[in-house]
Amino acid sequence: MEPGLIIASAAGVAGLGIGLGTAVRLIPVYAGARGELKDFDDSSRAAVYDDIEMLERERRHLCRHTRRLVSYRRNLSTRHEHPHTPE
Repeated sequence: MEPGLIIASAAGVAGLGIGLGTAVRLIPVYAGARGELKDFDDSSRAAVYDDIEMLERERRHLCRHTRRLVSYRRNLSTRHEHPHTPE
């Protein structure tokens, strides 16, 4: 057999072993997290976090419009400084 083929197959088997070992360790973590997430969704803390998320989205939305308004005002104020700019 070719030495390169032996090295490649050994590397493939090692990678497969690492991947399967990681999967075996992570599956119970996934199952536990899924159960905890279901419990959290049913709790009152989830409603509080939903309210905070909604307020944060509204704040970001308002900031976007405020920045546009500020930049528009800035453009209006610079028009008077440059007489060659058409209005």
